[in-house]
Amino acid sequence: MIKENANSPLQTQEDAMNDKLLPKKKTQGVVVFELENTNKVTVKFSNSDFKNIGSKTYNVQ
Repeated sequence: MIKENANSPLQTQEDAMNDKLLPKKKTQGVVVFELENTNKVTVKFSNSDFKNIGSKTYNVQ
């Protein structure tokens, strides 16, 4: 859903994906995807050096 100001309700979290964090600080972010099927989706997380720091697999229904 897009608000009157053309921002989505997740705009703050989308914008946070470009923020730099101080050490030991946290933030919430979101990346929106449109899936083409119901296959499992694995999201891989990496740090600024592109080192893999984790992954999570989601079942899509």
